Amino acid sequence: MKIIKKRLLNIELPPKRSGFLWGPRKTGKTFWVKRRFTDCELIDLLKTEVFADYVSKPSLLRERYQDHQELIVIDEIQMVPDLLNEIHWLIENTGASFFMTARVPESCDENMRICLPAEPGAIQWHHSLFWKRKVLT
Repeated sequence: MKIIKKRLLNIELPPKRSGFLWGPRKTGKTFWVKRRFTDCELIDLLKTEVFADYVSKPSLLRERYQDHQELIVIDEIQMVPDLLNEIHWLIENTGASFFMTARVPESCDENMRICLPAEPGAIQWHHSLFWKRKVLT
C-alpha cells in the first residue's frame, strides 16, 4: 500500500502583517517557506553560524533589520526563543513584519497555542492541519 500526501497549504499573508507556521518535524514547513517567500530575507536558524550569531546576541536581529521594510522570514524560531523579544520590538517600533516557522512535538495537544509577543491579529497556522492523506491500494 502506498500513501500519497498532498499539501493543501496556501497562505496569503496580508501586507505589513506577521504570521507563524508551526507543526511537527518533517512536514515540509521549510520546504514550503523557501518556495513561497523567494523574494524575502530568510534567516535559517538551522545553519550553525546563523544560530551561533543569534543565540549569542539576539539584538543582532534589531541591529541588522531595523531599517528593513520587506517581510523577514525566520525558519526554526524555537531554536532561539530570545529572538521573539527582538521581533516584538521591531514590530512595535518599526512596523516590520515577520513570517516564522517552528517545530513542535507531534505529541502536543492540537489545541496548544504558542503565545507570541506580536501585534494583535498576528496569524498562526498549524501545519499538520493542511495535509490530505490518500491511500492507494
